[in-house]
Amino acid sequence: MPMYDVVLKNTPAMLVASRRVTIPTNDQVPQVLGSAYMEVYGYLHEQGAKDTGPCFALWHSPSDVYENEDAEAVVPIDRPLQGTDRVRVYELPSTQVATVVHHGEFEDFTQGHAALLDWIETNGYRIVGPYREIYIKHDKSELSNSTTEIQFPVEKA
Repeated sequence: MPMYDVVLKNTPAMLVASRRVTIPTNDQVPQVLGSAYMEVYGYLHEQGAKDTGPCFALWHSPSDVYENEDAEAVVPIDRPLQGTDRVRVYELPSTQVATVVHHGEFEDFTQGHAALLDWIETNGYRIVGPYREIYIKHDKSELSNSTTEIQFPVEKA
């Protein structure tokens, strides 16, 4: 297992647009989340809004659930929008997170989850909300060179 440096930090509040979806099985994550991102980016384009950072997934299901996963395809945006019945616009609040950055094969990044969960338990923290996977660099043609930041919102137990 790769070595991970766990960092505790505060994330700033940010304005986001998102599409919440249910993913039937884990092998459908790329397809279902991909469609949700396309819908969000399409809405932003229609409204003349711009993204302000990398997209990420907000996972409302526990990290060990692989069926009917509850997730949001999230895009930070530059200005408030009305939203629709399918694309929600809101402020994601600031929160303290335990985080690691995974470099390498995208399919191996769950090892970062395991390292974070172990650190959280060992250091007397508890998870207090949905976790984030921030897709910093995700090139389908070069998956071995992906960079993903994994963040679990935490507080002292």
